[in-house]
Amino acid sequence: MVLRWFREATDLKILAADAGGSIATAYRYLHEAIDVIAVHAPTLDDLLARAAVENWTIVCLNGTLIATDRCAAKSEPGGDL
Repeated sequence: MVLRWFREATDLKILAADAGGSIATAYRYLHEAIDVIAVHAPTLDDLLARAAVENWTIVCLNGTLIATDRCAAKSEPGGDL
């Protein structure tokens, strides 16, 4: 149920009906599963440290895009464009 919710964005009413349960139970199962997944996720500090060590060029946090005026290109004096 949780995988379908994450991967297919299936409506929780449909998931509950398919599983033969109530919507309240589907919500409870969904949030319990998200809590289990979250326990295994790295902390932001750990993730950023790994990104620095491995020289990642992009880090995507939960799909949120954050506007920035920074880029990797250098200006003639050597600063970031």
